[in-house]
Parts: sequence; structure tokens; C-alpha cells
Amino acid sequence: MNDFSTPAMDNGASDKPVITRNTMRNIRQIVTAISCFALLLPISSSAQRRDEAPWYDVEMIIFTHNSAGAGSTEQWSDEPGNPDFEGAFRFSIAEENSRRGSPATAAETPIVSDEIGLPTALYTLLPESEWRLTSELSRLKRSRGKLMPLIHTAWRQQMRSRNETVPLHLTSNDQIASETPILEGVIQVSVQRYLHLNFDLTHREARDISNTVDAGSFALQSMYRDYRITNHRKMRSGELHFIDHPKVGMLILVSKFKVPEVETLAPEPVVETPIEAAKPAPDATTAVETPQVPE
Repeated sequence: MNDFSTPAMDNGASDKPVITRNTMRNIRQIVTAISCFALLLPISSSAQRRDEAPWYDVEMIIFTHNSAGAGSTEQWSDEPGNPDFEGAFRFSIAEENSRRGSPATAAETPIVSDEIGLPTALYTLLPESEWRLTSELSRLKRSRGKLMPLIHTAWRQQMRSRNETVPLHLTSNDQIASETPILEGVIQVSVQRYLHLNFDLTHREARDISNTVDAGSFALQSMYRDYRITNHRKMRSGELHFIDHPKVGMLILVSKFKVPEVETLAPEPVVETPIEAAKPAPDATTAVETPQVPE
């Protein structure tokens, strides 16, 4: 068995290079380094694809049907359950106040730059000046109470697949009881060839106790009833979509946001000023007054 540290001997002199143990060790290290680098390439490419995901603006109006008998022909569960809020993103009070024009500190405003307008958070609220469904909101308000808008909001997000998109937790300002909103739920807008909307909402409605005979039995019930609304819808960018339900309706507009290109200023050329050679200082002379000789 030949040892790699010694040349292979034959009957005559051999001109073949000698392969030593150190040489083989170096070759193995190079091959291992190349293999590890190749494994990192898909991860880097995937991260780059996530960073290059397109940005979209989403605007949404959620309203309830308040006309007499709305949803009375449907069979509703007495225990519909609640949406899963675990891990959902929720706007802070400071962000809500900032959108409404209230003062907010720079730390509470999740904007990297006013020039680009890209958020550091998963979602960033858009100011009312950028809303596009204000006319639709006015028409809903003119329905004489038959349609009641409960949530009207707009945000900007980077559009990714459903598995990579964190749901957004939305609640109405109107409450049916202390710290109990009339409408709340989770919204998720993602992309998989088409834009996809998934939502899980709870609408709370006060119970009618006018026909209640047994007050004791009513006391065991909640003062309001929950209606749970879940749905999925494929959407197209730039189109206004209407989602109807016997109790709740929704208008949603998803528009692509074009990220402005930021011009990078070229550095100013550095002009080197030639340094003048120092001139030799003139010989110092001392003024000596010549005394006047008296005549």
C-alpha cells in the first residue's frame, strides 16, 4: 500500500508530481468550502426575493347591514367561536393618532424616509389624505342608517405569500360594551399568482329583550350576540372589490405602490491644491539709529 507522503516507485525514474498528505488536505478543504458556498446561494437568493417583493397600498371599508330583518333568514350558530388573534399585527395607539393628525414623535412613526415612504414595520398606516374611497364612504353614510361604516382604514405593505404574511388585527372604534368593539377580526392580504384576501371577523349585535318573559333565563345569556364571518377572495390590483354578507359588507381596493427611485449624488471631485514651496524668510535686519554727533 503506497503512502501519499512518499513517491510511488517503479523500475525507472518517474516524472509524475508527488502528492503529499498536506496537498490532499488542502484539496479537501477547498472542496468543502465550495460546497458550503453553494448551499448558501439558495438562501441568499430567497432572502433577496423577499426584499424585492412588491409594495401595495390596501384600503378597506367594513360596514354592517342595519335594515330590519337583515340576516333573519340565515341559521346562525350560538357559539361561533372567535378569530385567532395570536401573532397578528396591531397598529399602536400612537400610529392611529398620527393618522388622524394628532402629534406623534418620530419614534412612533414607522417611516424610514419621507422621500421613499417605506415602513420598517410589517404594516404602516396611510394618512387620510391618501385615501381613495372617500366618495364610497359618503354614499354609505347617506343610506339613512341602513348601512353603517365601522372600519375605514388604509395601509401599505410588502406583498408576499400567505405563509410569509402576518395577519392584521383590526377593530372598530364603536363599542357595544366597555373595551368590546362592535366589529373586530383579522385580515390577511397576500399574493400567489393573484392577490388573495382572507378574513375572519366577529360582529357583535345587541340582543332584543323586548319579548323576554323569563328575566332569569336572559341573565344567563350575553347582552349581545356574536356573528362570525369568514371568507376568501381572489382579487386584481387596481379594482374595487365588493364582498357582501347578510350582516357585514366590505369594500377593498389594492393598488400597487411604485417605490420612487432615489437619486444617488455622485461625490464631488476632490481638487488637490498644489502646495507652494515655502519661500525662504528674508534676512532679518535691525534698524540701528545713527546717533547725531553734535556740531
